[in-house]
Amino acid sequence: MRYVFALAISMLTLTATGCTTADPGRLAWRNWAHQQGGLIVAGAAVDRAEAVMDQLHRAGCGGKVAVCVLDSDALAAYAWPADRIFVTRGLIEKTLPDELAAAMAHELGHLISDGHLAVGWSLQGVGNTLDKEQAADQFGCRMLGRAGMDRGAMERLLVKVRGAAPDPQLRSRIDQRIAHLRAG
Repeated sequence: MRYVFALAISMLTLTATGCTTADPGRLAWRNWAHQQGGLIVAGAAVDRAEAVMDQLHRAGCGGKVAVCVLDSDALAAYAWPADRIFVTRGLIEKTLPDELAAAMAHELGHLISDGHLAVGWSLQGVGNTLDKEQAADQFGCRMLGRAGMDRGAMERLLVKVRGAAPDPQLRSRIDQRIAHLRAG
């Protein structure tokens, strides 16, 4: 079993119509999702992911973002242009609600900072000197605060992900992100 915390953007162009409806980019992301374990389209994991995304939307995220659940044990989340976030069943099962929200808020940070999603509030404080992961972490923390959630959930999430990561370089990179959150 391979644990990966990708929190990265795949550069595919997709239409944001949800994970179970037809759209022009559906085949591309469906193929990718199949390689990641396939999609879960109903059940407790999907309900939990959608509830967390709804809570983040109410906190001020513009536009509807589709959340899709991958049938994988990995602790991972992915942001795709055209307003789509994928989270794994493993991430949903191994995190508390605010930690899952931290992962989703991080991914929203990628979508917003890269211009794939418009919001009505500023990304002030996310400077050009930060790398994309640290910037998305900071954005996610601010979004958690705006949603009335514990901003410390981002750090707790990263600690869990670090513990599941088999790659020493990935663990080191996550340690840097944790240190940056603690310093900020």
